[in-house]
Formats: sequence, structure tokens, C-alpha cells
Amino acid sequence: MNKRQNLLILICFFAAFFYCQPVSAYLSESKNVTFLSPADSIRLNLIMKFPTEEQVKNGLVLSQPLSLTISNFGDIYLLDAKESKVFRFNESSDKVSHFGKSGQGPGEFVFPRKIGISKDMIWVFDSTARRIQFYDKNGNFIKMIKLYHRYNDVIADQKGRLVCAKNIKVKEEAKKIIDLLDENGNLILSFGEPEIMDDKHPGPLNDFLVSIFKGKIITASRTTGILKVYNEDGQLVETIDILKGLFKKEINKNINSFKNVSPGQAIASIHLFESIKIFGDAIYFLNSRPGEYEIIRLVEVDGKYNLDKPYKYKSDGLLAIDFDILPVSGSSLFSFYIIDLGEEKSNIIKLIPEPEGNWKK
Repeated sequence: MNKRQNLLILICFFAAFFYCQPVSAYLSESKNVTFLSPADSIRLNLIMKFPTEEQVKNGLVLSQPLSLTISNFGDIYLLDAKESKVFRFNESSDKVSHFGKSGQGPGEFVFPRKIGISKDMIWVFDSTARRIQFYDKNGNFIKMIKLYHRYNDVIADQKGRLVCAKNIKVKEEAKKIIDLLDENGNLILSFGEPEIMDDKHPGPLNDFLVSIFKGKIITASRTTGILKVYNEDGQLVETIDILKGLFKKEINKNINSFKNVSPGQAIASIHLFESIKIFGDAIYFLNSRPGEYEIIRLVEVDGKYNLDKPYKYKSDGLLAIDFDILPVSGSSLFSFYIIDLGEEKSNIIKLIPEPEGNWKK
């Protein structure tokens, strides 16, 4: 299978666009949100793209990059699912090292899906093998945790605990959607109710990403835009639907497609975002469309949530799959690193916001 076919499979997996008639609003408005339509956007400028031509000549090719994370020291860790490797780059895009290989033993991957950092350890979520492996910054294997459920998404907090979003199928009975595990993989508690429509809870309606923001656990639905905030005891604190205004058309299309779903039926759905990251006092969402990538910033001030100016980048790529944010030491500046999937090859692109005086009005 060639790179173009691989890319088409990825695109079909992450987003499918189709026509549906509009329906009445599915989401109810939360009380703790200020709805804003940003008057302008902040343009992102391309600063760097890698692998460089020289790196490619030396054999560095990204086959199926799916996830990246950046350490406090500026090291960029990139997970390539097809290669079953984690590549480590420095801030200047020089490859420092790599680790991992295909297999089922320690230090090996079946289909690694996500990478992150917790307690100065690099962790890799292998969704197919149902496990998470931990490494030091140099790629030396530390430990492995076996997961006894299939999960859509996982994140580790700075205490080493794992927040896991369950993979809920159409035919399954209703169950809790989130598992909280201790640092050894033992279940602490399960919480959160699945979204249900017409006495059913189709899987895509419960396609959640998870994150941790200001000590609280957040679930973010990629098909309805609903954000739910839970405390450490698994109690629902707040439901936030501020993204509804941005994605009303896409949400209605998704809801229409879920209404008549049958058990086991494949469902096409539109991803409102591909990834979320926490940086400072804000939540960032990566929205991807062919030719344009957008990073949406949701800020929380005094208990109120607000949409800030979105960051936009005109791209030659087809799909942005993941990103992370790197601050510039000693300043308030920062840059975005995005996995950019193209028709011919995949890259990591480094983008910085255009200076305030040049913002589009």
C-alpha cells in the first residue's frame, strides 16, 4: 500500500463529509459561558518544516505520524504508528534519537496511537495492544501497564494517574464513559454517562477526547462539541457548549446521521477537532480542513469561559492530525508544532502567531 493510499485511509478514518438536512439544536446552552464570535483571526506564519530534504536523503521518512508531545526542555517526541517508532527531535528539528519497534513485548508497539509526558516520563498509548508503556527521556523502557478495556483516548496527569475514555459501541449497553486508573493501572473509579439519542447511544456520539484543565477532568466530544467538566471524584461540575456556535452546521449533520443508526452499522461523521491541548490558562482545539488549519482557544477567567481569536494557517496539506505548543523562554511568545499530512509526504510544521500589529481586521 503506497503513501497516497495510507493517507486516504487516514482521512476517511478521521473525517468524512456528507449532506444531511438540518435538525433542531441538540445542545442546550450552558449558563456559565459568554458566547462570542471573534471579530478577526490571528494568522500563523510558517517558520520551519521537517524532515528537511537533507534528513530525507539520510533516510528519515515519516510514514504514519499520529501524535506528538513537547517536553519542558523543548524536545519534540513524534509517534509514527506505521514505523512503530518514537522520534526525538530538538527544538532546531535535528533528530536526536529514536526508540521502539514492531512487536508485542516491552519496548515494542502493535498500533501506537498517542504520546505524552507525565512525571518526566514519556508514555505511549498502544490502542490495539490495550496498554501504555513508559520511557525515560532517552527512550529507555521503564514499565508497561495493561489496559483491560478498549479506549478511544488516554491522558496521564502529573500524579501518574490515567484518565481513559472508553470506546462505546452502538450495540453495547449504557455504561460509564471514563475510567480513572492509578499509576499501576488499577481502577480507582468509573464515571460519566454516555450520550443517548432515541434510547440509543451510537458510538460516534460518544467519540470523546480527554484532558485535564486546572485539576479537573474534561471530556470533549468530537462530533457534538460538548465539553463536560468533572472533579477528581467523578462528579459532573459543568457542561460547556460554547463550540456550538462555531460548528452548528457540522453538528447538525452529525446528529442527523446518528438518528437512524442500527447496531453494528458504520457511521460517517465530521470531526469538529482532531486534538486538544492545555497551555497556560486556556484550552486549545485543532480543527482541520483541507487547505486550512485552525487552532481555537477557549479561555477561562473567574469561572467564565470565552472564545478568543482563532489562529489560522493556510496549508498545502490535507489533514492536521495533532499539535503541541512550545513557549519561548523568558517571554510570553509561543509556537505551534503541527503534524501536517500531505498527499506526497508528511511533515512537522512550526508556526508562530503573526505580530499583533499585523492582525487581519
